[in-house]
This record gives sequence, structure tokens and C-alpha cells, in this order.
Amino acid sequence: YFSTHLPHLHWQPSDRGENLPGIRLWCAEAGLANLKAPLELDVTRQPWPAIETDAVFSANTAHIMAWPQVEAMMEGIGKLLPDGGVFLLYGPFNYNGRYTSDSNRRFDGWLKARDPLSGVRDFESLDELAGQVGMHLQDDIAMPANNRILCWRKSG
Repeated sequence: YFSTHLPHLHWQPSDRGENLPGIRLWCAEAGLANLKAPLELDVTRQPWPAIETDAVFSANTAHIMAWPQVEAMMEGIGKLLPDGGVFLLYGPFNYNGRYTSDSNRRFDGWLKARDPLSGVRDFESLDELAGQVGMHLQDDIAMPANNRILCWRKSG
């Protein structure tokens, strides 16, 4: 979707190994010059693939990971991004320990029933992790269905 609508940007998908066959099929079907073959990435395994990037976009990940994986993701992104680089994180978030909607409360319950280590994350905790790796919040954008995009920039 993004590769089609933002053709001036080059996109490098990544995911855990078991998800790559499906992603390869989507990429082949799209047939776009600005969409690279997906890389295997487990956020907890070091080193991450060595790529040059100006930005990282992650959608619907922080709430399906255990907290140590979220920490590893932030650490890896902090190492990967150059000074001035941007990290955009899409998903549902709590603020001041509170749900932003009843649907997010229900979704959190469903997530935790599926995996007790997952769940809707608190913005403040994510922002603290970002700060620990040199990223500072640039924007917090409301999206449909009680989701948001958090945008951090790495400072030099």
C-alpha cells in the first residue's frame, strides 16, 4: 500500500522468518521498483541486518510483542537510524495508564487472553524507551479506529 502511494520512497519490508513467504508473494504481486525483497528480522537477535535507512515504520507490533521484545525493537531502531532519522509506530496506545476507548480496552483483554505478555502499551513507557536510545517525540497523530502514529526523531 505504502509503496504504491509513496513511490518516491524506497521500502524495505522485514519480519520474522516464518512470515517471509507470504510477504514475498505480496511483493511479487505488487511488482513495484521501490519495494525491496523482505529481510528476516527478529528484534531480539543481534546484529540486525545492516541497511541504510532514513526512517523506520512499524505497524501493529508493540502490542503483540512481550515487553522485552519492545525494548529490543527500540534499541535496534535507535542503533539503525542515523542522526535525524525518524521512527513511526502505528497502533493503539494508552495514556497515563488509561485506555483511550472501550474498544481498546476490549482489544487489550483479547490480546492478554491470547498471550499474557502482550497488550496495549502505555505511551509514556514507549516514549521513555525512545528517549533512552536518543529519540525524541516529534508528533502524535490520531488515526482511525482509536489508533495513533507516534513519530520520534533521532537527535545527534
